[in-house]
Amino acid sequence: MKLYRAISYRERQDYKKCKQFRTAKNTLEAKQFFKSETGVFEFIEDSLTGNFSPPYKYMYCIELDEECIAKIEYDEQILVGYKAITIQEQYLRNFNKCVKLAVENVI
Repeated sequence: MKLYRAISYRERQDYKKCKQFRTAKNTLEAKQFFKSETGVFEFIEDSLTGNFSPPYKYMYCIELDEECIAKIEYDEQILVGYKAITIQEQYLRNFNKCVKLAVENVI
């Protein structure tokens, strides 16, 4: 399974340091991932016109172990018209164990 996530410079630094997706102070207590590259790029475009702060500077393409992710609780929803999933904070540790590969792309 592949998922896609837009990230800020600060989140990029945290991921490079810890090799984990984590929540931070003053952020959502969850992480959202798009199921398509088109969805994440649409979200990034909307964030630029909406002047989101901090701005998204990077996009991660994340390859997951499908058997592993099937054992984790997550919510599915539609964000900016595209399928996405939300991993609540209490499940992020297990989610990170499912990550086989995370490829960074500069936006």
